[in-house]
Amino acid sequence: MTRSRTAQAGPARVRCRESGPCANCPWRRDSDPGEWSTEQWQNMHATTGERGAEAPVGAPLFACHQSGEGREQACAGWLAAVGADHLGARLAIAQGRLPAEALQPDPDGPALYGSWAELLAAKTPPGEPDVGW
Repeated sequence: MTRSRTAQAGPARVRCRESGPCANCPWRRDSDPGEWSTEQWQNMHATTGERGAEAPVGAPLFACHQSGEGREQACAGWLAAVGADHLGARLAIAQGRLPAEALQPDPDGPALYGSWAELLAAKTPPGEPDVGW
């Protein structure tokens, strides 16, 4: 079962998936939205801010679902798509705990959504009830 987890942006180096977004990363435009439960979508939303309403420093980082429990890595797709809208991720870069390149989509990599609203609009099936975000 695929689970959505979060990683903390504490004083240690922020580990992230360095090989880019995995094949079923929710931030990829070509991934299947059906892999994620309502609870997982809500967990993802808790990690994501937007310009002018950035996720605060203490907000969790979205962890790659392929990283192991207790060894969470920040999701490469999330970082590249919306990491700049997370104050904790920006602070980690300023402190040298996360490479600045992590916030840049790979021009040769998969197409990613540019915001939470864009991802949600594309991945929510028509007629799906409002789940509180």
